[in-house]
Amino acid sequence: MPVNYMPGDTTALVKAELAATEGSKTKVSVYFNPKEITIDKPIQWQAHKGSEGDHPTLEFTTGTGKSLTVELMFDMFEDKGDVYATYVSQLEKLALIDDSLKRPPLCTFTWGSNMPVFKGVVADMNVKYTLFLPDGTPCRCTVNLKMTQSDSLLNKKEAEAANKAAASQQSGTTAPAGQRMDTTANQVGDSSPRDTATRNNVDDPANPPAGNYQGPPRH
Repeated sequence: MPVNYMPGDTTALVKAELAATEGSKTKVSVYFNPKEITIDKPIQWQAHKGSEGDHPTLEFTTGTGKSLTVELMFDMFEDKGDVYATYVSQLEKLALIDDSLKRPPLCTFTWGSNMPVFKGVVADMNVKYTLFLPDGTPCRCTVNLKMTQSDSLLNKKEAEAANKAAASQQSGTTAPAGQRMDTTANQVGDSSPRDTATRNNVDDPANPPAGNYQGPPRH
């Protein structure tokens, strides 16, 4: 569901800005305002397994964030300037790992007061240098930037801790076919094989099937 924003003529030029909201809090004002911005919102639907025919019943799977795509142009030819040192190197800070965060920073794309602020991370950045000074200094380039919407981020260590916390809420084990139910109950921390069988919908505790058996929640 893409939406393109086309800027109109204005008397007071307001420049778009990309900024990190944490870490180094790097800010980059664009050289030329973009001619268009594309915002895409995926909606995750899939055909319900029991549906048949050419018009299946759809089921919603999960929510997804928006993405923003924009092309930026930087030109310092008249000033004989270095677009990498002045602009691109600053944009790269929004995509590189911040030492204090152990991940790239959360960022915002802002343009004026009428368009909503886009908050998320830099998901992709492609830089094409198109003009150089006689000594090889890049003085003009275009940057294709894509951001993915998010309100909060985790680094690798924080994600591992969150996963462990979620896993600790419920214990379990993968039992082979025919393993005694009392053995499985002991592995998952249940006080009785009957509790394990009931929780895991086992009809015949004397002949339990292979599978992942869940134990009682941990508090």
